Amino acid sequence: MDGLAEVAVERLEAPIARHDLDALSELLIDAVNGNASIGFPAGVSKTEADDFWVGVEGDVAAGRAVLLGARLDGRLAATAQLRFPPFPNGRNRAEVAKVLAHSSVRRRGLATALMGEIERAAMEAGRGLLFLDTETGSPAEQLYGGLGWTRAGMVPDFAYRPDGELRPTSFFYKILD
Repeated sequence: MDGLAEVAVERLEAPIARHDLDALSELLIDAVNGNASIGFPAGVSKTEADDFWVGVEGDVAAGRAVLLGARLDGRLAATAQLRFPPFPNGRNRAEVAKVLAHSSVRRRGLATALMGEIERAAMEAGRGLLFLDTETGSPAEQLYGGLGWTRAGMVPDFAYRPDGELRPTSFFYKILD
């Protein structure tokens, strides 16, 4: 893919097309293979990845989540989720989750484009407070700080990476205007 590739961010609505589910699973497996701490151990299978995305598809259908995809020259190359808390006292906030860009297209602005659309979707849903967590010291931590997110703190030994190393996690929030 060349430097002039066209990026298009869109909502992926349920039912998600089979080719998009396959691409989402490829994104998840690629992230795990790159040792990203996203909740899955090394060696995650295509079936496990598919099952995860089918669950997300159910959350989208039920209105519990918004799923975004970023296409680069028509190919689904990155994704992000906006997840809504189930309790009434959380109607003002939403969690940003599983911001994934394929390793072959990182640092091309896809995550930044997704985060902008996440903020728009949150405002449309009446959610003025966003929060997320990410591995401390990861490139994602730098991304969020650069996009105006506030680091609320760090928890040591929070999650295992796919290689089995226990790592700290940083929590961020952003208040939308």
